[in-house]
Order: sequence, then C-alpha cells, then structure tokens
Amino acid sequence: MADPTRRALLQHFLNDDSSVNELAQNHDMSLAAISNHITALEYAGLVSSLRQGSIHLILLTPSNLQPTTAWLSQFMREQASQQLACLVQIPTPSLIQRTWATVIGLIKRHEATGVRLDKLKTTMLLLSTSVVLSGCSATNTEDQYLGQSPTLSLSQFFDGEIKAWGIVQNRSGHLVQRFAVDIIGTNDGTTLTLHETFSYMLGDGPRTRIWEITFEDGLYTGRADDIEGTASGRSFGNAFRWSYEMDLPVGDNEYRVQFDDWMWAMDENTLMNRSEIKKFGLVMAEVTIFMQKVPPRDG
Repeated sequence: MADPTRRALLQHFLNDDSSVNELAQNHDMSLAAISNHITALEYAGLVSSLRQGSIHLILLTPSNLQPTTAWLSQFMREQASQQLACLVQIPTPSLIQRTWATVIGLIKRHEATGVRLDKLKTTMLLLSTSVVLSGCSATNTEDQYLGQSPTLSLSQFFDGEIKAWGIVQNRSGHLVQRFAVDIIGTNDGTTLTLHETFSYMLGDGPRTRIWEITFEDGLYTGRADDIEGTASGRSFGNAFRWSYEMDLPVGDNEYRVQFDDWMWAMDENTLMNRSEIKKFGLVMAEVTIFMQKVPPRDG
C-alpha cells in the first residue's frame, strides 16, 4: 500500500469491481504492468480474482487489512513515543495520512465483513474516545487553578532577571536533555521581551531565543524567530497556559511539533513549568523547568 498506484487501485475498488482491461485503460498502463500490481495486492490478500468466461474481474477483499491497520495503530501509539532523535525514522506524515484514509474508506464500504474488523473498529473507537476525554480533561484542569494562590502574572514575573534549569524526558521517562537558561526580561506595560540564553549539560538545542510577547487582560500572544506563527497564552489564577508550534531540528531534517506549556507560581519568586511536546497529536516528550527570579543587584 506504500505504492501510489496500488493505493489508487484500492481507491478505485471502493466504487466498483473492475476487469483487468478496464483497470489498464483507466490508469493508462500496460496489461503487464497493471497485472504486476494486482498480483502484489492479491499476495497481500487485499483483492481476489474472478474469471467469468473471457472476463477477468478483480474484487476487493478487505478482511486481510487487519495486519496493515494493526501496524498503523501501533505506529501511531508507540513509534512517536521514542526519544526525539528517533523522529528521523518516522515515515512522512502525508504517506501515513493517505494510507490511513484508504483503510478507512475500505472499512466503511465493507463493514458487513463483520468479525474480523470488529477489533479494529473497537480500537478506533477507543482512540477517538481518548482524544475527546483528553479535551474535556484540559478544560477541567484550567478551571481548577482559578481560585488558587499565589496568582501568576507572567508579565510581572518575567520583568527582570530569571535563572532556570530544565530536563527533557521521552515518553518512557528516559532523560534525553539537561539544560540551564538565563533569561533577561523587560516589560514596557504592553510588551514583554525575553532574551533567553541556553547551555546544555546533556543533549543539544537552540542557544538563544528572543520572545516578543504582547498582553492585555490576561491574554498573551508572542513571537520568536524559531517559533512557527504566533504563540498564544492565557492566565488561569495560579497557572498560565502557553501553546505554540516550532520546527524541531533532528539531524539534517526538521519536524513540526506542538508545545503545550503549563506554568504554576510556587511563590512570587519561583515558577514551575511543565511542557508536552506533541507530534501527530501524541505526546513524544515532556519538559520540566524550574525558574527563579534573581534578586536585583545592588547599585
């Protein structure tokens, strides 16, 4: 199914069963070439042949999609949980999306195949339910911090010098990065500018970043050179939520990931930050950062 011609053939079978001659004409291919693709699909158990006199029909038989869908499900749930360096082994998202769309289409047409697809449909239902529940959980999490103290004002906390220490863990909990950050923040009343300088004890990453963050009534928007588009955030009493996307360099490639940051005020001088790094909607890694204001220097 990684071959685009074979995916197109399967998509064709969603609408109608066809003869070999019709397939060759529709796809502008020779009979020998189309027969090779059909042989591969037959070997995989996705189609079957039916001869009616001189006519050679190809029929869709989706019951053997189970191994393919099982692999896709396992990939989506497990492969992305490996440490960030393993991203270079992930097939392109467009290939996964096209293959998955084909599988879904086959299932919709052949739900009557019954027992062999029941487990797949159950798995899909559980995954969908998990996404819905996680969204509900996020809303409840935001509400619970509204009445807690001390109240966190991002514009006030980051006005001055901050020292921070952090770690990155993959989904298995293995430590993949340790770092320190020196932050110099200035607040002119409407814009918060943060100059961040990173140093690494384990792993590697960006060395500097400059945030330009505007704020009003507890709502924040920000930009930085290595951030895709605009970051957005909101205060929730004792907590602050900050979301953005960035192109994460891994080897010679870059991968678009999403950051979901939560910050909590421990006291007026101390802040804890917990971030989830997501790809394909799945958490690949988590970041924990401890931040502390540096007392103003005398003179």
